[in-house]
Amino acid sequence: MSLEELTGPAAHTPPFSPGCSRQIGFSFVRPKLCAFSGLYYCDICHQDDASVIPARIIHNWDLAKCPCVSGLPAGPQVPDADPGRPLINLQLVNASLYEHVEQMRLIGRSREQLKLLGDYLGLCRSGALKELSKRLNHRNYLLESPHRFSVADLQQIAEGVYEGFLKALIEFASQHVYHCDLCTQHGFICQICHHHDIIFPFEFDTTARCAECKTVFHQGCQAVVKKGCPRCARRRKHQEQNILT
Repeated sequence: MSLEELTGPAAHTPPFSPGCSRQIGFSFVRPKLCAFSGLYYCDICHQDDASVIPARIIHNWDLAKCPCVSGLPAGPQVPDADPGRPLINLQLVNASLYEHVEQMRLIGRSREQLKLLGDYLGLCRSGALKELSKRLNHRNYLLESPHRFSVADLQQIAEGVYEGFLKALIEFASQHVYHCDLCTQHGFICQICHHHDIIFPFEFDTTARCAECKTVFHQGCQAVVKKGCPRCARRRKHQEQNILT
């Protein structure tokens, strides 16, 4: 019979606080849970600093602040340490948030508009893109992808201040496009009604865009066309003719 069988199971070694290696446990130092890392720390390392938890925002739209460890070299990178970094690609981690949270649906729509407007200003030689960049307040990633967010972005969306920020940017950029001779040259003429007015892809309320060739039409015109995009139809017909010949 072994010693362990005679004396019972050996006592487990008490865990250590990741921040300072102090032993923690109910017989030593009372452990405190860090809501961000999921680890237990001693009461010196964990002083009940509070922070929002990105995973809870992304998956539950929960912006409540929870006790977290911060300021430790060996501790977790608490999101409040740099809330302005656009580390969250919402399309990759939880695109359904756009469907379930009305605020996010509206913001997603505005972000897509701003991205399209940024593409127009990027082609313009007037310097309007530089002016728009100044108004972005160091958030140039807004012109790179409509789905990149920082923790600060999500907090401002919940607080109701982010939408006004985006609207001001969209207003500035769209007014430039409408009154710029260079930008209007990159607009579209509806290939269904052939009306002479110039339309743009960022006009979500009045236009529709072909997902394949990116041509822009009036919403009303596209709605009455059952065969789909006429430009794509012409392209397919041309390809078929080339195959036959």
